[in-house]
Amino acid sequence: MDQRNEEKADERYQLRSEKVRSIIGQVPPLLTRYGITMLAVAVAALLLAARLIPYRQVYRGEAIVYEVPPCDEDSVTLRVRLLLDGELGGKGNIERIVLSDPTRAVEGRVISLSLRRDTLGYREAAVRFPCVKVYPLAATTLPCTLTTDAGPYLHYIFGM
Repeated sequence: MDQRNEEKADERYQLRSEKVRSIIGQVPPLLTRYGITMLAVAVAALLLAARLIPYRQVYRGEAIVYEVPPCDEDSVTLRVRLLLDGELGGKGNIERIVLSDPTRAVEGRVISLSLRRDTLGYREAAVRFPCVKVYPLAATTLPCTLTTDAGPYLHYIFGM
């Protein structure tokens, strides 16, 4: 029965003229041209997005604040010891650090971070915080989040 259906389909195809068969067998050039153009536009849009969107990496851990010096300006630099869950990559600028406890979160800017770790895995860091929010932090251990900016995704992907 399948052979019979195939024969009927073949007969229908052969009943058409040579002109109709040539039209059926061709892919329209306009469709091919627009298809290639749309693929090129999609790839270009992905590359542009990868170039513009920044790659940020987030590290979690804990921070120990020993003391808070007196504040003369609107911000103060604290000496903090950080224990991070992951290993810091060599690339990227450290954008910010957030120390948080159940009642509040204090955001600061890392000025310097030691690459050396002590025997317990802590790193020394100098962090700049607003004066108003830091006084309750003296002699505490808090969870922290460190955010780095490694530039655009495109640079991260290709290792530039």
